[in-house]
Amino acid sequence: MVCLKELGLTREFMESQGNNPENFTEILGKIGEVPERRVRVMDGLKDLTKFKKIGDEWARRVSILVAVVKSKKLKQFEKAVAFGALFYLIMPFDLIPDNIPVFGLIDDFFFLGAAVAFYSSRYGKLTSRSL
Repeated sequence: MVCLKELGLTREFMESQGNNPENFTEILGKIGEVPERRVRVMDGLKDLTKFKKIGDEWARRVSILVAVVKSKKLKQFEKAVAFGALFYLIMPFDLIPDNIPVFGLIDDFFFLGAAVAFYSSRYGKLTSRSL
């Protein structure tokens, strides 16, 4: 519950989302719509390179979402899901703590994938250069 509170998500909001995977983008959008979190992501972009070193798919997902938040083509509100996913990735608290070997990054990887899928469904095949 501490994690949800730190993310600004109420129990009522989370219960209203149910278990539908498409609702995860709603959750990420809510996280990413907070201006202070957007600033934290932009300030922490260089810290994201450590996640790219985990593997090719990590690098692809992070690169696409960084391109989304830097895009001049997309409006601020269109970037909320990417900001939410990247904020979740860099924040020190998670649903599954990152310091748990192997399992600690599963939730981060999932949220990155949900965000990339959201943008892919809207804009087609994405690369970090297409935005």
